[in-house]
Amino acid sequence: MPTFILGAGFNIDAAHEAGPFYGDSLYVGRHKIDCGYPLVRDILRLCFRTDQIHDGKSVEDLFSDALERGDHVPLTNLVDSLAGC
Repeated sequence: MPTFILGAGFNIDAAHEAGPFYGDSLYVGRHKIDCGYPLVRDILRLCFRTDQIHDGKSVEDLFSDALERGDHVPLTNLVDSLAGC
């Protein structure tokens, strides 16, 4: 089961450790896939369509608030992004 871990400093280390992804295509051969472990600023844009967190909240708070409202769009956007990699 895929796991997404978000935490102070983890994302930067994971992006570095994961390294580049490569795929094979009938048309262009082996190529680098533009896909990596998202950083918090990427998650803000991808899931919440913003570049800033307001009111002293964390990105974890934003996910929690959305789920409490029954809004699954941010989580769905994250899952779709990770599944597409």
